[in-house]
This record gives sequence, C-alpha cells and structure tokens, in this order.
Amino acid sequence: MRNFIDTIFAPVLAWLTGIYDALDSMRVSTARPIDFNNYFGWFGLLGPSWTLLIVNIGLLGFIYFVVFIVVSQEGLYQKFKDAIKWW
Repeated sequence: MRNFIDTIFAPVLAWLTGIYDALDSMRVSTARPIDFNNYFGWFGLLGPSWTLLIVNIGLLGFIYFVVFIVVSQEGLYQKFKDAIKWW
C-alpha cells in the first residue's frame, strides 16, 4: 500500500522538491544604492535654509498623500467589516 501511495504522490513531491531547489539556488546580487546627489545635488546650491524648506515640503506632501489614500479607502474598510458578520 505504501508503494502505491508513493507512486501517486511521487510527481507532486518531485515538483515541490524542484521548486524548493530552484528557490534555494537563487541569489541576490549585491545592491548598489542610488546616489540621490546625482539627481538632487543642485538643491545644495540654494543654501541650507532653502534645502530644509524643500525637504519639508516633500515630506509634508508625502504625508498628505498617505493620509489621502487612507481616507479615500475608508469605504473599502467598511465593506470589509460588513463582509465579516461577526466583527
């Protein structure tokens, strides 16, 4: 009986073993960080006060964007709550 079950599941086990071996053999190359100075270095010519202002405007814009996305998806949250009756 054991041989029969092994014969049935042998292709599945071989497939799973192949996937495991493929994932195990993957390697990530060494990352080279992006040098933002190449793109935004000219902001340094404006001086520290202007650079700080530009950084703060960018940061506040990012925070506003995240808050906008969260607030706009409030209906999705309500739908999710309604989908789960026990909540």
